[in-house]
Amino acid sequence: MSMADDPFQDSGPAAGWSIPDATLPSLATGSRLALPGLTELHVWLLSVDGGAPQQAASPLLNVLDDRERARAGRYRQAEAQARFRLTRAGLRLLLGRYLGCDPDALHFTANPHGTPRLEGIGEDQGLVFNVSHSGCLAVLAFAAARPLGVDLECCRPGRDYRRLARSALTDTEQAAWRA
Repeated sequence: MSMADDPFQDSGPAAGWSIPDATLPSLATGSRLALPGLTELHVWLLSVDGGAPQQAASPLLNVLDDRERARAGRYRQAEAQARFRLTRAGLRLLLGRYLGCDPDALHFTANPHGTPRLEGIGEDQGLVFNVSHSGCLAVLAFAAARPLGVDLECCRPGRDYRRLARSALTDTEQAAWRA
């Protein structure tokens, strides 16, 4: 396989795509969002640069509850704490827009694996969401009444992405990724 056909090769901005500039303030503004249809998946990419003063000190972080603040405090590094808070605030802001409610009024529970869901809603029922963050980015995915999982990994030089794909993806997913 040549470098040109290698799906594991860096495919960043030089390959013709760009990352949208989604930040907490941009998520907090706008009208109610239409819920995903049964065959739709909504994916948001959020900048969670904890070192950016305008984000790390955002009043929008006030939507977090005490459990989320405590969980953020368990991260050892201040930057990781800020990224968790920004990601969770982004989730709350988007859920509030999807559901037409105040983001700080939302209550979460988790399944036995720790995956969060809205309290009072059965697993994989209603508006389903999943979140992943790595480095200064977070991905937030939303769907209707189906199992949903999303993962985000920063590309690091020297990392064996083929091995990671073999351990994390099904055979079908690996084939699609390589196509």
